[in-house]
Amino acid sequence: MGGRGRGAALFAALGLAALYGCGKATERPAVPSPGPPATEPAPGGPDGGPEPMPASEPATTLTSGEHGPLVLASDPDRLYWGTTEQGTGPVIRVMPKNGGSTATLIAVPRALDLPGGLHHTAWIDALYVDASWVFFSAMEVESVPNPDEVATVQQLSAFYRAPKSGGTAEPFPGLEGFGPPIAPFSPDDDFIYSFQELSAAGIVLAAVPKAGGASRAISLEAPDGKLFQVNSIAMDAHHWYVSRSNYFGAAHAQCVSRAPKSGGVLEDIWCPDFMVQLLLPAPGQLFGVNPWPWTAAPGPWAIDLATGRPGPVALSDKQVTEVAVDPSGASLYAIELAYGSTIPLVPGTWDVVHIDLASRRRTLLDRSEPQQPRRGTRLIVEAGTIFFTRDGEVLRMER
Repeated sequence: MGGRGRGAALFAALGLAALYGCGKATERPAVPSPGPPATEPAPGGPDGGPEPMPASEPATTLTSGEHGPLVLASDPDRLYWGTTEQGTGPVIRVMPKNGGSTATLIAVPRALDLPGGLHHTAWIDALYVDASWVFFSAMEVESVPNPDEVATVQQLSAFYRAPKSGGTAEPFPGLEGFGPPIAPFSPDDDFIYSFQELSAAGIVLAAVPKAGGASRAISLEAPDGKLFQVNSIAMDAHHWYVSRSNYFGAAHAQCVSRAPKSGGVLEDIWCPDFMVQLLLPAPGQLFGVNPWPWTAAPGPWAIDLATGRPGPVALSDKQVTEVAVDPSGASLYAIELAYGSTIPLVPGTWDVVHIDLASRRRTLLDRSEPQQPRRGTRLIVEAGTIFFTRDGEVLRMER
């Protein structure tokens, strides 16, 4: 597997690698679209964008002044967030969900400190909690000047756990090193999953019990032996779902596939003409995102898992960087980013948007200045309540 820290950097380059490294396969069939044509504006305000949030439902700032961007997690009673720091290690902080005092739970020591190093940045890359533990991956980058005056960027990442009561973080047993394309993740209550091998033949995941014990391998086999990279991965009670880009010569350049939870051969369920990111399973359907606003059909899509039929949920003219589904299954929430421009002057925006799945109407809930679309959860949806981070703030909104 090699040393720690390769996953986050490769993840950051997934978009360009898939767009320019794979190209288009020949004889690709058209994508079925049960909804309106992809060029039809999404329902919303008079300009085709999302309707503004009703004034009676403003977001409540639970805390501010944190060092953002922040990554967010929750349990039944509390919110947890990891910070981004310059020159020191990152911090995990905690507060009650209904508001109150904040406390520092874990301070991660700086691990990357090289002679002559410049511009050190460290952040929490992913954050999960269960009944007893806090699990997280921490990422650090630092520039080191070379004799030819071209700086080399060094990086280091590791996956940790710490007691929810606080204390010292320790490397999580079984995940001392991890590899591409995505840092260890936790889609269920029992295991932390990590990529152990990625090849043209498929994927090998390691499932490490959260309670401790030996890991087991899960193999997801590419039927055509032409897997290039994984753009997104998710799991529900029965299946793994993988958005993958394929090498030249494959029948399709991009596919969303599934395999049994115990492992097996990946079965293609949708092969669109664009890369799919941010896979999100929900009862009876699978959401995925075409994040690029300049393409023909950007924004969230839904796949009916019974029929395999995909369709756009609500088109977006901005880059979708995160999605979450309401526990009722009636609504989708998204974070949408637009960088703006200076000539002509167009202000950038960072929006939290509600999408009604029945009407496909998009409603703007919150708008702020652009923020770095760093990987990690920044939006949590519970019954009637939304929690999200906005740069250095943690906010709550009742719905």
